[in-house]
Amino acid sequence: MSVEEPVITAEGSLAKYREMERVRQMAGEEPKAVSEENIALRIAWEMRRRGWSQERMANEMTQAGCPMHQSAISKIINVRADGGRRTISVDEAIAFSKVFHVSLGELLLPPEDAEGRQIHDLALEISDLAEGVYGSFGYLVFTWGRLAHLLDKNSMREKYLRWLGATRVTPHRAEEVIRSWSDKDSWEDLREGFSALNRVYVAAGAGVDLPPLVESRERLTRNILRDLIGVRQFFTKYVERAFEPRLEKAFKLTARRVVRCGLLDLAVPVINSRMLGTPMEGDLQRLLGAIDEKLAEIENKDGETERDRIDMLAARIARIWGDRPASIDTLMELTGAPHEDVRQAILVLGPENYRARG
Repeated sequence: MSVEEPVITAEGSLAKYREMERVRQMAGEEPKAVSEENIALRIAWEMRRRGWSQERMANEMTQAGCPMHQSAISKIINVRADGGRRTISVDEAIAFSKVFHVSLGELLLPPEDAEGRQIHDLALEISDLAEGVYGSFGYLVFTWGRLAHLLDKNSMREKYLRWLGATRVTPHRAEEVIRSWSDKDSWEDLREGFSALNRVYVAAGAGVDLPPLVESRERLTRNILRDLIGVRQFFTKYVERAFEPRLEKAFKLTARRVVRCGLLDLAVPVINSRMLGTPMEGDLQRLLGAIDEKLAEIENKDGETERDRIDMLAARIARIWGDRPASIDTLMELTGAPHEDVRQAILVLGPENYRARG
């Protein structure tokens, strides 16, 4: 078994390099190319923060499709007496970037600049966590809403009580269970919690790498527009098959959108009717009518900025045209808006809608 040598720290390597550069300058020599030196320093820094030995680094490079011996790693990260290092080929630089999960351009950054990556990684982790929690919370609110809707019906409460009794739950305990699930305070706390989490989710970038430079209010409006379209599409095209396993992901996404749009009380009866196999046409039409009303509210709001005007146009397109395929020329004729405004409005409605309209 080989003994793993200690990893050369980026700080130590950087200090030695700077001392070599000072000696070179005193001797009147040309400075070494910074980019390759930065790569060497970055490799040492990445190894240090991961706790990797030279042997581990060599193995990682080999697994990335670039076979490299431990001695080669040592010659890259350690400065020779003359200030030189082993040359890094382009293929090796690409492999290092893959191993460290950074772009090739970022690999050229010196360690003192690269430390900003750690801040970005934390921000990205927060965004990813917020995305997961937010999605689960939205589905929780939607599912609890379905339960509350069923328990509001005396006939369903009686069926639940009989089922609990058949499973040997005492009548007293069964009543306690129903009271617990029917608790109005808990239900309101849950809905308020989702509203607060929605604000956090938007502030955290709504699941994207870098949050857009748009005010939260504007981001919320645009999220609502996309949500309204998504909810309408699901309930007009897929609600009959809502419980099919292959639609599980779309169903959960729609559940979150329903809650965020304030359509929970109208959407739940439709889904529960579908689950129970009872007619849902009246409930469905009320839901679709509410979606049109919300789109009309955005369309007719007082527009103060250019973004407001584009949002209003997007809402109009979504309300009167829906998600049917259409060219930009068709929508220009329909709305009387110029080409660029229609293009921007379609982008607001979402890339999937943009592709659908050609």
